[in-house]
Amino acid sequence: MNRNKPIVMRREGAPSAAVKAATDRRPPVVLDFVHSRILAFTAKNSHGVGVRKDRHGFTLFREDTGDPVARLRPQGEHQFAVLYWSRFGQRWRTIGDFGDMILRLDDALDFIAVDPMGCFWL
Repeated sequence: MNRNKPIVMRREGAPSAAVKAATDRRPPVVLDFVHSRILAFTAKNSHGVGVRKDRHGFTLFREDTGDPVARLRPQGEHQFAVLYWSRFGQRWRTIGDFGDMILRLDDALDFIAVDPMGCFWL
């Protein structure tokens, strides 16, 4: 028996969809509507801002310098805590003195773009 080849049991006729899927080498496509919505917003309103997904949520950063701008951390269904990057503490901080600011995605993106507290676009 040749150990380099996998054992494939076949029925007569065309290969099944499972066999075709197992032999397909392309990476799986994961649809992330939140990520695509953030990308669309940044492309429309503020050129030069990138977004990446990590284990804590979505990080917006300046593409020219790589400096973090904001983090959107999921908080339940369709809501996000908005955090800013503290240059002094070198960590993510909440906005204001009363805990997380929880907003819907569109409201959070508008808040970051307008920056009424002056903490994102220093």
